[in-house]
Amino acid sequence: MFLKNLNQEQKEMFVALGQRIVLADWVLDDGEETALQAIRAQIGDIKPQPGDIFSNDRISVFDTEDVKRGVIYELLLLVHADLDVNEAESHALGNLTKDMGLDPQVVEGLDAIARRHAYAVAEKQPVDQYWTEAAQIVKA
Repeated sequence: MFLKNLNQEQKEMFVALGQRIVLADWVLDDGEETALQAIRAQIGDIKPQPGDIFSNDRISVFDTEDVKRGVIYELLLLVHADLDVNEAESHALGNLTKDMGLDPQVVEGLDAIARRHAYAVAEKQPVDQYWTEAAQIVKA
């Protein structure tokens, strides 16, 4: 939902970060693959800049607070997609949120929503309420 508002450069960076986060544990689970397919359906088959997969040097392309929060929420959904956040994924995401300068309490709030959102997806339940809850934080 938040990805549609990104410009091309931001989409490329998001895809790079998504690949980095998903592969942090060296395993691509079915839930993560499904989430990646949903992302591709939203933004197309975007190819990241090669260096972005390994570096946060261009993290400043996320230039507003609401863009940063939306990107983090979408990454949190990706991390929770397999219903198992491991230490490597958590560490990679933690470093990213620090580099983006996001308030840890905001990230915690988004994480709680993303966790419930991911469980609803896995159980094939409606998810509109989670997008609405996340949007309240993203746009705050």
